[in-house]
Amino acid sequence: MDKNILVIFDDKEGEKLADLSLKGVQTSMTPFQINHFVLNRQEFTTDFARFQQAKFELYKRVQNFYDLYYQYREASAEIDLLNAEIEQTGKSVSKTKEAKTELKRIAVERHKFKIACIKKEASDRLEEALVFLAVYEKHKHFDELSREEMEKHEEEAWRIKSAYYPELRDRYGLTPKGFLKLPHEGGRGLKGLIEHMKEAKLEGNSQDRAGSAEPDQP
Repeated sequence: MDKNILVIFDDKEGEKLADLSLKGVQTSMTPFQINHFVLNRQEFTTDFARFQQAKFELYKRVQNFYDLYYQYREASAEIDLLNAEIEQTGKSVSKTKEAKTELKRIAVERHKFKIACIKKEASDRLEEALVFLAVYEKHKHFDELSREEMEKHEEEAWRIKSAYYPELRDRYGLTPKGFLKLPHEGGRGLKGLIEHMKEAKLEGNSQDRAGSAEPDQP
């Protein structure tokens, strides 16, 4: 850590901070986290599902790489521009000019720090991307399937997933056996839905009456 930063702390606390080593701090997901939590077997129940998610995660990281690349170039250009302006200003006894020059030096330092952070983030995202890439490469044969075959694999993954997530049945009617037939389907339309609602209401009232009945006295 730059010792100059201690100027904003009192000496005692500043020394503690300066002695703190931040090397090796894990800011990216580990292969264990990716394989067992991001690509967890309960949510991504088949090899095909893991393959599809790995591709999606790779796509996001490639986008991130490009964003970091342009941030890096912008920061580098800002440094060059500021250094050129500092050189043009030159030495001056004017306090105003000297203060403006100092602000430019600070801006240069900020951009250098930003570049260091960009490089760290890019390195971390690369480590993550390589884990997802390994999963993709392992199941790359899925990319050679026809759309119809891929849809079958996707349906299988969702059906298995529905066994672990009851909300899929409740919200979408998806079960391991397939989608449930809804009351309005099969040509029944609104009439079928109304009949179903009436039946459900009658059944509910019947259960309420049964639940409220007093037990027989001995």
